[in-house]
Amino acid sequence: MASIWEASAKRAAAYRRLFLKNAAAGTISLSHGCVIMRWRIGALVSIVSIAVSLPVVAGDLYGAIAYPQLDGRWGHAYDYGSESAANRAAMGYCRDAGGRGCEIAMRVANGCGAVARTSSTRDWVAETGLTRASAERGALDKCRNFFGKQCAIEVWSCTSR
Repeated sequence: MASIWEASAKRAAAYRRLFLKNAAAGTISLSHGCVIMRWRIGALVSIVSIAVSLPVVAGDLYGAIAYPQLDGRWGHAYDYGSESAANRAAMGYCRDAGGRGCEIAMRVANGCGAVARTSSTRDWVAETGLTRASAERGALDKCRNFFGKQCAIEVWSCTSR
């Protein structure tokens, strides 16, 4: 029987293949979970979800980051008892901060997430990790790989588990 990490790696490889196949056609619409990335292809702006997450068990804690496309305001939530409660809270905090067009950028269960943004555009990526450092490092690496520009961490959030 494959370990959780092996199964997650196989699932990630399958998502990557599907992503690359559909990216060529310009039709990306995956929505399985944890990491949402936004990128530009010419005039096309797309959002894609790529998930590599551990199974959820009773007592898990959830977090989310809501990030708007139109401005740099954001909202984050952590240590909620359900994913939907964390999503609602993050969206509410984003709107309360004056964010226009807020959307859930990152969801996490028992871990951390970070959003990295380019310095000169509104392009951003999000990544999850077991620690703040791993989430931030992953977000910065993806930002630089996708956009090849100066990137900085815009926001991070971690649950207490």
